[in-house]
Amino acid sequence: MPQLEFSTWISQIFWLIVVFVMMYTLMTIFVVPRMQSIFARRKQKIAGDLKRAEELKIEAESILNDYNEQLQVTKQETEEIILNAKNNALKIHNEKIAEFNEENIALTEIAIENIKKSKQEAMDNIDKIVSDIATDSLDKIIGVKVSKKEIEKTIKLVK
Repeated sequence: MPQLEFSTWISQIFWLIVVFVMMYTLMTIFVVPRMQSIFARRKQKIAGDLKRAEELKIEAESILNDYNEQLQVTKQETEEIILNAKNNALKIHNEKIAEFNEENIALTEIAIENIKKSKQEAMDNIDKIVSDIATDSLDKIIGVKVSKKEIEKTIKLVK
């Protein structure tokens, strides 16, 4: 192996140093600055993205808060509308019931008056019918003629 021969070590060390210096120079002049600029741009981009993400987060929170406030307002308005509708329906219901009750009371009173009149007419007719039946019965069964006035007096006494 030629690397292990002591006679070539000096030339090997010389070329090692020359190559090392050239590589070091190339690295420090071309590669490292370019890598630094890439890292710097990357760092700026990440920082910008983080900043933009934070701004978007704040904006999203603001939108969410506005949405929640609007939702709360809408819920309150909806509850008020429902309550008003319920109250209006209850009011109309109560008015209709009161109107129905008034009509029902009026019709009931008219019906009661009609029943009383019919009852009175029936009672008046019953007295005449009973009087006629009694007069005819007494005349035909017993053969006694009784005046209608006497029979009407008797009916009034019995009542």
